[in-house]
Amino acid sequence: MKRIALKLRRFLHRLRMRLAGPEYLAIGRAGERSAAALLKAKGMSVLARNWRKGSGEHDLVCLDGAILVFVEVKTRKHKSERFRPEDNLSYHQIERNRRAAKRYLAALHLPEDYPARLDFVAVVRGRFHLTEIRHFVNYAPVRPARFRDFPR
Repeated sequence: MKRIALKLRRFLHRLRMRLAGPEYLAIGRAGERSAAALLKAKGMSVLARNWRKGSGEHDLVCLDGAILVFVEVKTRKHKSERFRPEDNLSYHQIERNRRAAKRYLAALHLPEDYPARLDFVAVVRGRFHLTEIRHFVNYAPVRPARFRDFPR
């Protein structure tokens, strides 16, 4: 039953995204531009935008000193206490971002233990301007610790 509900939810999400059209994409692109400007102001350099490999995609790939930073950007059109951009970040998306980070490291022939982190930027845009922007540093580890790795 849960599997059917999940498939139905995914189907409805894809349908909504198709019907949303260019306005939805424009809001997302504007949010990514705002996030890139924020990260540049914090001293990071942007290496790639919308990097895609397989099923994984990173909105921004930045360099913070010697650390690779994979950034997920979520943009909302209206400010609301009930629905924040960070509420749209699911466990499955975090796992997809982890796999994409590993693919990026492999594509650059970097070792898997190269210092990297996953950041998140929440953007809320008003009708004509940026209303709010928040940067969450290292919201999820690129290499999560396994239970067997903990000391006993």
